Amino acid sequence: MSKMVTIPDSGGLKIGVKLVNPAVAKRWLSQTQGKVQNRRPSPARIRKGVHSMKEGEWVLAEPIMFNCKGGLVDGQTRLLAVLASGLTIPFLVMEGLPPEVFSKINTGWERKLLHCLQIDKEANANILATVIIMAAKDEKGIIPTQSNRNFFLTSDEGLAFLKKNPSLRESVNSAPGTRNSYVPRATLCFCHWKFSQINKADANEFLIALVRGEVEGEGDPVYLLRERLKSNKRAKSGKMPRNEVLALIYKAWNANRKNEKLHNLRWRRGGPQAENFPVPI
Repeated sequence: MSKMVTIPDSGGLKIGVKLVNPAVAKRWLSQTQGKVQNRRPSPARIRKGVHSMKEGEWVLAEPIMFNCKGGLVDGQTRLLAVLASGLTIPFLVMEGLPPEVFSKINTGWERKLLHCLQIDKEANANILATVIIMAAKDEKGIIPTQSNRNFFLTSDEGLAFLKKNPSLRESVNSAPGTRNSYVPRATLCFCHWKFSQINKADANEFLIALVRGEVEGEGDPVYLLRERLKSNKRAKSGKMPRNEVLALIYKAWNANRKNEKLHNLRWRRGGPQAENFPVPI
């Protein structure tokens, strides 16, 4: 597997498949120092690579590239992921590339879940991709905000999650009350999907009331939620973080389901009276 083949009429370009373990990855990374100025490694991309390798989803695709001076011109993140994972991974390897190739690579898009959904001609692919990720986080017990830092979902995992939960499409494409200028649409689409698993009719009614302002007055939890969201939207600074917005939506939903009147709507995320993140009922 480690034999390199010289490509005829290529100026000495060699190509082959090599098994790369942490020791090899470390040697390749060190031997290129001073020969090529690679970009600063992205910890998030390294963690994503480790996740894919450990899940067995890493495929023999993009090659590890070296120039004619032995400098690594592409593959730094992949090699760092091998180091972090402790695994042995087969890679396509190219050696002997001209120095100028360094400025010509990695200018395209990474094929993320969004791109796969677009290829599959899914409607509202950008919103659907975000909602899939939020729902997957929720299933794992992670607060399902739109921020994806430190959470990784491969394209295959995302597509499998959609196959298991096809109702996500309905919540994104045709659910009533999910277009509201005060809340990101993906958040409301996720809430519709989440609440529909409890009671679909109530989910529709709750979101329609929120988006249309069809509320009963100051004690109405939907009224309080709408006013908080309007105020947050107008604020030029000190806006609520995404997890607080979602917590308030959950609290208003719970109060509405129990026919409770509220004096105020808040979520204490810190301090001596800190609350757990609410769970929809």
